[in-house]
Amino acid sequence: MTLEAVSADNQPVEAPWDEYRARLVVFARMFGGPVARAPEDAAHEIIRKAMDRAETFDGVHSFATWLYRIARNHCIDANRSGARRRAIMNLAGPELFEQARRPAQPDAELERSETALAVAAAVDRLRPRDRRLVFLRFYEDLRLAEIAEILGMPVGSVKYRLHVTMKRLRQSLGEYAEVAT
Repeated sequence: MTLEAVSADNQPVEAPWDEYRARLVVFARMFGGPVARAPEDAAHEIIRKAMDRAETFDGVHSFATWLYRIARNHCIDANRSGARRRAIMNLAGPELFEQARRPAQPDAELERSETALAVAAAVDRLRPRDRRLVFLRFYEDLRLAEIAEILGMPVGSVKYRLHVTMKRLRQSLGEYAEVAT
């Protein structure tokens, strides 16, 4: 199986790199540390590394799992070699979390925007490893087994971390938690 033959949902595409570039930028931002300061550069490097290692993609795991594993390793390496300072996170913003249609009523739109901002701020306050879990599970919609493979964790640990993280988010969101669930 060649890399040019698959996409996120294992459908044939001409250039999977274009499909994943924006996702890798968000992943690098959410990873934290020095890579979060230049996420576009990190995405470019990740794609370059993946292209250099194309022969390691065997098709046993999904393309997304393989690529995010490379992305994770790159971000860890880049952060280790950097000054280990925490970067200021610039999440993708409310559009990352707001998936529903625009309501017809302005009051509902205002409430939805406030909720999306509250969720983005709560996610921003999470530890980097927990932000990665939230990103992979809810933004990328990956299965727990795929997340475990990408992050190099047992599936049970992924389940536990997600449970604890979601509990923290609900507590952090307070009144917004009812609207967001």
